[in-house]
Amino acid sequence: MKLQFEIKVKTEFDKDELSNFVWKTEGRLTPSLSSRVNVDEFIDRVHQNATFFIARDTENNKIVALNIVYVNKAPERSYATFLAVLEEYESMGIGARLILNAIKYSKKEGSACYSLSMRKSNEIMLAFYQKNGFVIENEKKYPNSNETQVDLRLNF
Repeated sequence: MKLQFEIKVKTEFDKDELSNFVWKTEGRLTPSLSSRVNVDEFIDRVHQNATFFIARDTENNKIVALNIVYVNKAPERSYATFLAVLEEYESMGIGARLILNAIKYSKKEGSACYSLSMRKSNEIMLAFYQKNGFVIENEKKYPNSNETQVDLRLNF
């Protein structure tokens, strides 16, 4: 396996490739993306407005991980809205590398901070974020779920 890491801004990312990956992975999120939003509308919105941090296996030209971030300039924050890694590529540090690439890029682009929301029960990722300087801003229950959402922020 040989990985290539890419950054694509807005419509530079092929919409069909984006759509295929999001639909392939959205059900593995807890709660699923489709239980929270209209997935096709989400894809349209991010395709027009977000920055994409992509890990691709160059041996088969397959996207193996994707981090979707709204990158904004200060005083606004950058906001990570989607992160998924194909199951067979998990636990290899690929998602962490995409997150760190997005943080570095957001800082370079002049964002005030980097933020995201996630499940509190995902203790491994919560520990990763806190180890990298993130603080919890807020906690609340996910709609239609027993899961608790935590909002995290990393100031620059």
